[in-house]
Amino acid sequence: MAAYLLGQRWPALKRPVQLWAGLLIVAIGLSRVALGANWPTDVLGGFAGGLLILWATIYWYEGNYAVILEAFALIAGRGAGQGEEPGEGSQKGAVK
Repeated sequence: MAAYLLGQRWPALKRPVQLWAGLLIVAIGLSRVALGANWPTDVLGGFAGGLLILWATIYWYEGNYAVILEAFALIAGRGAGQGEEPGEGSQKGAVK
């Protein structure tokens, strides 16, 4: 997230900072496997979870709140089919 925000603030540094951050993340993951601290599947799962959290955070930061809130509601089991129509969660308080 820091690399994303730095790239937003200083566009000239966007690619170098993102490349550095990506290489650091991969190097840490590889070192965890090489030292025997984690299985490769653990590291891949961590990468996948981290990417999902990063995507959701950037999506939220850019102002797409309703989509994220609906996704969390569906995951928690409070979304469509639980007493509200599909898409109703993002339109609360809207005049119909």
